[in-house]
Amino acid sequence: KRGFKSWLAFLMSICIASGKTAALLKPSGVHPVLFIEEEGARKPTARRFRWLEKAHGIDIAKDCEGRFWWAHRQHVLLDDSKWISRIASEIRDKGIRLVVVDTLAKASSAEENSATDISHLMRSIDRLRDAGASVVYLHHLKRYHKDASTDVDEELRGSSALEGYYDVHIAVR
Repeated sequence: KRGFKSWLAFLMSICIASGKTAALLKPSGVHPVLFIEEEGARKPTARRFRWLEKAHGIDIAKDCEGRFWWAHRQHVLLDDSKWISRIASEIRDKGIRLVVVDTLAKASSAEENSATDISHLMRSIDRLRDAGASVVYLHHLKRYHKDASTDVDEELRGSSALEGYYDVHIAVR
């Protein structure tokens, strides 16, 4: 069962990079975006972008020129200080205002059930925020079952330490 979280993140990213409204997403302006994708295969993901472009009238090459970077399966590790320094430098150099990570588990070597590892990972992500970007990371929920809690925070996969590190949580089932 697919939750379409990547689709929502792709659409949000191209809206922000283009400044164009799509669906119910209305960006406050035009802002550079870095999309780090570690999960999907390249061709299907490129096809998703084309479908989103067509459906919402956004031409990524033209409307997002110089404001949208897609890092696909670069083996980014957000808990690695070299990667964080490199990304922080890109944020400052290119004026990137939003970094999207798909998914948190694939973009780190952290043991997701370890509060210590997750705390270290979140402190690394804070360095990206300190460099000037907001960070959106996609994360999986536990497998859904009919008796699942109505509190989606309790449905996050991995350490409960994750709950203390985000400002906004949007769940897509």
